[in-house]
Amino acid sequence: MTTETLPGRARPVALQPDEGETIENLGLRVLASDADTGGQLTAAICTNPGPGGPPLHTHAAVDELYLVLAGRYRFRIGDDVTEGGAGTFAYVPRGVTHSFASVGPEEGRIFALTLPGTEGFLRGMSALQDQGLDQQAMVDHFHAYATEIDGPPLV
Repeated sequence: MTTETLPGRARPVALQPDEGETIENLGLRVLASDADTGGQLTAAICTNPGPGGPPLHTHAAVDELYLVLAGRYRFRIGDDVTEGGAGTFAYVPRGVTHSFASVGPEEGRIFALTLPGTEGFLRGMSALQDQGLDQQAMVDHFHAYATEIDGPPLV
């Protein structure tokens, strides 16, 4: 059996715990790329060495799911704020303002799944980080992916 990828077609993926492409400056290990899934989803583990997370934002065309693997995370979904440790789950449908942040002093790890895939967005964020994060460039990048920045990070 071959696992050749056709445009827009998914292929099977099975990874060992230390496998997957790492995007170092974002603390991401990509488990299922857009190429793997035909753009249907992106799956990754995000590692936060300490407190922090993305700004409050809204995706017009992306649903997100999160599962806390280690540490403690705070989620804001709409007007609701919740916090929890390993096993805490959050689902954010498209169009809902949200953010998450590692809030403990220890390393946090969270599994993130986006539907459809957001690998292009993530790689663009990585490039912006490498260039030195310029606020207007970040706003423009978010807009290019139908996403609005609605406020600062939670921590």
